Amino acid sequence: MAIPFKITNPEDLPMGKRWIITEKELHNIKEQNEALITIRGRVISIALMIEQKLDGVITTVFFGMDRRKRILFKELFLEKEFFTFMNKLKIFRELTKRKIINFEKEESRKRLCRLIQDVIETRDKFAHGEIIFSGIKPKLYYMHGGKKKFIVLDNNYFNEINSAFNNAMHSLENMHIVLAKHRRQI
Repeated sequence: MAIPFKITNPEDLPMGKRWIITEKELHNIKEQNEALITIRGRVISIALMIEQKLDGVITTVFFGMDRRKRILFKELFLEKEFFTFMNKLKIFRELTKRKIINFEKEESRKRLCRLIQDVIETRDKFAHGEIIFSGIKPKLYYMHGGKKKFIVLDNNYFNEINSAFNNAMHSLENMHIVLAKHRRQI
């Protein structure tokens, strides 16, 4: 039995146009929507974990392993709404430019900074964007530079962001371990 399903996305179809889909198609759309909601949550959660790794790196540079100072810095600055993920990246970038956090190659420094920026931008797309089912594959619509853009949410895209997020996480974890060892020796 077909169920009437009203599509009201003005970008895809004129308002009020009715489409008939089967119960199975509706079930598939619901399953896909639930999966995308889960993915959206995972993207945001993993980005928060990467932000916390960046917090750890910054805190270790300034306070080493002094627990009391680390907690105070976290409470007074890092956890405040004015201290955004992008602001933390700017501080990290400055610490690396000044060679307080040193890289063997300038290219490696730039690559990690760009990777973190990509994580921030991806998180923002999922946090503030809108997932719309148009055609076979869902799309994530977001604003960039004052223009509405979209990304097709397929396996290729998810493989790219998974790789980028994993690289950022591992790089920051390794950096934190090295900094913590170094700070203990001072």
